[in-house]
Amino acid sequence: MGPTTVPAISLGLQRIAALLAALGNPHRAFRAVHVAGTNGKGSVCAALAAALSAGYPVTAINDDDVVDNTSVTTMMTTTSTTAHLRVARFTSPHLLTPRDCIWIEGATISSEMYADVSARVKAADARASIGASPFELLFATAALAFKECQIHVAVVEVGLGGRLDATNVFDFPENPPICCVITSISMDHMDFLGETVELIAAEKAAIMRPGVPVVIGHQPFAGAEAVLLSHAASLGCEVRRPTPLEETSFIPFEARGTLFDETVCIKMPFNGSHQLENIGTVLAAVDAVATRLPPPFLLSSHRVLEAISAAKWPGRLEWVRVRGLSALIDGAHNEDSARRLREYVDRLLLPVHPRHEHISENTPNTLSRSYTRVVWIFGIKDGKRVNRVVEELVRPGDSVKLVPFSLPEDMPWVRPTPVGVVKTATESVLSAGKGLSESSGPVGHDRTSSSVVRTFVSIEEAIDDTLLEVAAAPGTLPIICGSLYLMSDVYRLLVAQ
Repeated sequence: MGPTTVPAISLGLQRIAALLAALGNPHRAFRAVHVAGTNGKGSVCAALAAALSAGYPVTAINDDDVVDNTSVTTMMTTTSTTAHLRVARFTSPHLLTPRDCIWIEGATISSEMYADVSARVKAADARASIGASPFELLFATAALAFKECQIHVAVVEVGLGGRLDATNVFDFPENPPICCVITSISMDHMDFLGETVELIAAEKAAIMRPGVPVVIGHQPFAGAEAVLLSHAASLGCEVRRPTPLEETSFIPFEARGTLFDETVCIKMPFNGSHQLENIGTVLAAVDAVATRLPPPFLLSSHRVLEAISAAKWPGRLEWVRVRGLSALIDGAHNEDSARRLREYVDRLLLPVHPRHEHISENTPNTLSRSYTRVVWIFGIKDGKRVNRVVEELVRPGDSVKLVPFSLPEDMPWVRPTPVGVVKTATESVLSAGKGLSESSGPVGHDRTSSSVVRTFVSIEEAIDDTLLEVAAAPGTLPIICGSLYLMSDVYRLLVAQ
């Protein structure tokens, strides 16, 4: 057998359109909330799908429900035998297996249904000689599963970019999105989307549809924001801008915001101050979607907030105990997400945390101790700007352990950056003194020692070595980060425990 060729990512809509047509266009059987962006779109999708799952028929209204923009008298004249709004979610990449990308009514699609639907999709692809990519096959599998489960609304995350992404199939007049959402845009995937934030924003703006409301989240780059607003105006889209959330407590993480024109208190589902922007975007999207749900469904403030607080999104600023090591794990994989991770870490390094005596279920008991240094277990995907990411993360005095990650299933084009390459980049950053913020880090951070950068053949070896380091220096904070694919390796270890 000759050598296999690693397929490249192939953007375009021709193959997915043919495949969906061969399946009877299942994506037209449900309404979609289409979500694009560089950072935060996964968190937004997870919390938004949870929020919409709180939708209920008008016959279930009670005194505690505060509904949006509709007369209770009018609502009570509508009847329905459907107990709840059936919501699904499509996100990528997967954490453990491709079926993790497909979430139906609160749970990952069953292995039995995934195998059945996926096989039928692949058979349709073969019969029509379409040659769909793995991602196109996966999205078509999700769409067909959503149709067969009689889903009302699906929250659909763009895979890459937007304009030529396989998910960009919700069109007039057949079935336009119910709402579009654009999260924070920054520099990533430049080889596919362009070398400037303006070009990247234009690719992502292309999911907008004429007259469909669009929620535009906080944009760190004015150029990207200008492109999004201009494109929305050209299509006559109503633009919703999130009201910034105000943090009211760090531990437990709580905030104050606005939903349905009322001030509400929110138990934040995910850690990190950047989630104030993401959950603010979710609230704006809920508000935009509320009056466009398929009848007779409604959303109420208290049900939505309860659902958001219970949302889960693994591998993002999450505390775990793996192989005996209590660690913070995060899928930060570009400069912006690395910066957000470092901001959160710097707050943990402060000698005193606000209300730090209150430990939430998502944080370890060890959070109450004083951390003085960080050990990074780091692995990053090939093609990323390693120097820029390391500059955001690492400070003098930090310990750095570099690891590869396992190749993800059905994504043979994904490769880790060789650890030797990452080591050279990390040492270059540290020797140049670039791994320092202008304020040179928080009070209490040990910057008196030099950083040690080492390579390991596996994440298991790095974790075991870190256990010894933490035992020798109790003020050490272990963090595993650099790629969502590295988070997959962590979760495999957790499942095996």
